[in-house]
Amino acid sequence: HHPMSLTLKVDNRHNVRTFTVTSPAPSSPLLPTLVVLGVVVGVGFSQQYLQGPTSLVLLLLLLLVAFFSRRSSNRRVRSESLIVMKELGVQLTSETTSGTQTSVFLDKDAIRSVIINEVITCGKVIFVLAFIMNGKAEMVIAFNALRPRLDVLKEVLQGTRTVLYDDPE
Repeated sequence: HHPMSLTLKVDNRHNVRTFTVTSPAPSSPLLPTLVVLGVVVGVGFSQQYLQGPTSLVLLLLLLLVAFFSRRSSNRRVRSESLIVMKELGVQLTSETTSGTQTSVFLDKDAIRSVIINEVITCGKVIFVLAFIMNGKAEMVIAFNALRPRLDVLKEVLQGTRTVLYDDPE
């Protein structure tokens, strides 16, 4: 995704450690501007050159494009965090550019292991921080949308193991 532009923030407290990976804010509202411009030009064009149902179809298509482009931009992930709590477990939170947050909690007793796993996709190798859960076939992936670099994942892995399992740093 954006491996060079991500930033990692670590908040270290007694028995709790928070790791937050943040993607930079979009540099300009280019897409919404282009959509509005397209709608204005399309409406003007349709009123001047097209008559009847063709004009209405064009206007509806432009409105659909505007709607779906806005929806897709709202689903972009702005930040992902991992909160490790010594006695409780791990909370994974993802926040989109529109401010919507989703969280998943992993109970400490349900976590069998924390690893860095290699994943091969489309001829490209990426690394992910994964939680192997007791009794589950699938791993839970942290930072799934932003996918930080391996050096960041190593730092998060070490900090997570330190808090959960008292591994020395």
